[in-house]
Amino acid sequence: MAVDMESSAQDKDGESQPGAAQGGEAEVAVTPAPAEKISGGRAARGARWTLFAFGAVQVIRFVSSIVLTWLVMPEAYGVIAVVMSVMMGINLFSDLGIGANIVQSASGADPRYRDTAWTIQILRGLILTLVAYAIAPVVGAYYSDYPGLSHFIQAISISSLILGLGSMSLHVLRRSISVARLSALEVFAQVMASATILIWAYYDPTPWAMVAGAIVRASTTTIASHILFGGDSFAWHRPSVHAIFSFGKWVFVSTALLFLAGQADRLIFGALIPPALLGVYGVGVLVARIVPDLIAKLVGTVAYPVYCRAVQRDESLEAVYVRCSRPLLWLGGWSSAGLCGGGAAAISLLYKPEYAEAGWILQWLAAGAWFGSVLRGSRTSALLAKGRARLVSYTSLAKLIGMVVMIPLGFELAGFKGAVVGYALSDVLPYASSMWGCRSIGLRAFSLDLRYTLWFVATSLMCFGAVYFMDGEHYAPWAQCLVVFVLDTLLWLPLLLPMRRDVQMLLMRKA
Repeated sequence: MAVDMESSAQDKDGESQPGAAQGGEAEVAVTPAPAEKISGGRAARGARWTLFAFGAVQVIRFVSSIVLTWLVMPEAYGVIAVVMSVMMGINLFSDLGIGANIVQSASGADPRYRDTAWTIQILRGLILTLVAYAIAPVVGAYYSDYPGLSHFIQAISISSLILGLGSMSLHVLRRSISVARLSALEVFAQVMASATILIWAYYDPTPWAMVAGAIVRASTTTIASHILFGGDSFAWHRPSVHAIFSFGKWVFVSTALLFLAGQADRLIFGALIPPALLGVYGVGVLVARIVPDLIAKLVGTVAYPVYCRAVQRDESLEAVYVRCSRPLLWLGGWSSAGLCGGGAAAISLLYKPEYAEAGWILQWLAAGAWFGSVLRGSRTSALLAKGRARLVSYTSLAKLIGMVVMIPLGFELAGFKGAVVGYALSDVLPYASSMWGCRSIGLRAFSLDLRYTLWFVATSLMCFGAVYFMDGEHYAPWAQCLVVFVLDTLLWLPLLLPMRRDVQMLLMRKA
């Protein structure tokens, strides 16, 4: 969890989210850069590099987290979970979408616009650090069971200031989909962060290891961005300032809901359970997030451009949606069913006994992610392609409402287990919201979701049954995981074989 979380708040502003510009942008009195012509082949290469970097970073984080859990106690994981949630909240509640603005604005390549954006970014980083320092004692007093929390928040806030100094050239390269060097930088920064965390934790197994990793990652990214891609200058071009803030007010609403929907579980649980149990929960979250994060990356990088092209060409969005969604639903269903069935065995295989309870947590979270991420991911991208960002915000709001209601209710009825089940069930509401939104644009495809959901439930139960009958006394966890993998693959393989053309369309980004 910590290795995964130490970069989450940092990456937000550097990623161009699909549809982030919906809502309009003020005109800027600068000379726009010439329109960049991006070929299909260049876009495809960009997608492949993006996915490569994502896969490499995820593998590094995952392996590092496994090693880290053997070095630190669950209490340390629990403390850092609250620290990172607070820092992500501060970052997202102040988000102006500067990176996305540079990528999407017609003036994004203009030097005055970039330099002004850089100046604003630095000021934002400084303000974030000061705010974190100010509220840290209050947060520490609220989470009184989490020792040293305020000091960890104050220390890690330095990473916001460091990231604020990062070069705008990173976003200019994203603008032109020149992402090969960006991908290499992302992987290198993650390697440096993970190495720092593990070495520090070996000698000092405390949350300070994760704090140090976050600062090293921020420093590596910032320094390398200036060395490799060039620096910026201070500027305050008023038309650019107006455009950036005009754009940012729309981003603020979206990212605020994004934070509340994505981090509220850890903040709520932090007030209900002790640090050690929150640390165990964090391990379950870390593994469970692999599938949703992969689907989100594939949807944003690969499927979303295809939907946009279909809308621009006035083609049938539903037909394109079905063709794009089937491979994504297959991948999400195959991987989620495997986690639902073999999650407990995987945790027993990879982590030390103190984290064994993360097994059943992982299984419930994987089940919820099917509705909240796998099914919903393509639908929200389709809404963005049609310019319906407001409807996407409704899905995040639905997620938040579901969590606020279901987690405390579940805790009241059945303690921590009930709260986890409540959190998993809360993922159904945002899916229902996204389905309602898609109906408003004439995209139904409910029968597709239903078929894959029934298959997902059936394969999950069969994989779970296989592990249940292979009791832990007679079968090692690796044998249980192997059986789940083989059974899960055999059950999903018949659905993959007819999709060869759909997969090709996605990889080539052609509708």
